[in-house]
Amino acid sequence: MDVETELIIPVKKLEESKMTFAEVFTDVQRRNLTLAMIEDVLEVARLVEGIKPAVVSPDGSVLDFVEERDVRTVSELDVGLNNALEIAIEKSIDKGFRNVLIIPGDVPLIKPDDLRNILDLLSEDRGVVITPSKEKGTNALLLSPPDVLDLHFGGESFSKHFEEARSRGIRPRIYRSERLERDIDRPQDLLKIEILGKGTKTHSFLDSLK
Repeated sequence: MDVETELIIPVKKLEESKMTFAEVFTDVQRRNLTLAMIEDVLEVARLVEGIKPAVVSPDGSVLDFVEERDVRTVSELDVGLNNALEIAIEKSIDKGFRNVLIIPGDVPLIKPDDLRNILDLLSEDRGVVITPSKEKGTNALLLSPPDVLDLHFGGESFSKHFEEARSRGIRPRIYRSERLERDIDRPQDLLKIEILGKGTKTHSFLDSLK
């Protein structure tokens, strides 16, 4: 197939999403913030040759939202992040993808060059590329082949993914990007959107609240 990499974006239930914003946003505003950030990530993915996005979520509203944008969906029954991603990866393999790239839906500042640079670091048929988050988690994980590692998302997962890759004889590559390392998890993170996110759906959403 011409498209070798599936970009998998996991999204939790909207009612549970961005609870750290509960004191500053209404439930509807939290929902719309989450959807705006997802749309920004999808828009970037569409600009990169060789990548096709998919969204995995237990939330029917999320799946409907991305299906309307012609994005493949994977429904999961709230089985937890790692199990949900493993389900999505199995489907990626079934569809013939050689690689999967897992990125959260709350990194609206991501640019096409971030995705291209991650792919460029994959120099072998069997490899791993990781972007750490500021909290020592994992904000991007490129796997080739898709089932080359077990997944350890949650908490300080960067070191777990890094060490498992090494234990399997793989030298993991690290891609660092301020845009990708900082997910939008706290109200103070919104300042970055105001400064750096002009032109994004997330920036437009925040403008609509003024």
